[in-house]
Amino acid sequence: MRGENLIHLKYRGGARILVVDWHTEQNDMIEDVLRREGMVPITCSTSREALDIIDTRPLDAVILEPMMPGIHGYEVLRHIRSRQVTRNLPVIVVSAREDAPFREAGLAMGANYNTTKPYHLRDLVRQVRICVAKTNF
Repeated sequence: MRGENLIHLKYRGGARILVVDWHTEQNDMIEDVLRREGMVPITCSTSREALDIIDTRPLDAVILEPMMPGIHGYEVLRHIRSRQVTRNLPVIVVSAREDAPFREAGLAMGANYNTTKPYHLRDLVRQVRICVAKTNF
């Protein structure tokens, strides 16, 4: 019961979700659906910007495209897992790559979920909700 109340308070207060994808239209679409779900999306289109946000702002989860220009998204994931303060931050990897070794690499580095594009937005929201709920217990 107590954990359930924390989850509802978190959503009312707006779970802070960082969305990292170099496709701005993808960011816009995810931002819109997360906002409608009562969350607070923070979007960025470069890994450098994502690293800056991760290092300076409190977050509840990250949606991460690994195939980023410049710094690879898996380097962002490695950075998240290497820091004590972000080590348990939920990360959902979202990529168009379907090959098993690529997907398994993200999970082995500590991604909570690995979702292949295209995907249903309701499934992504469900994954975010599960990740955020797990961090409240």
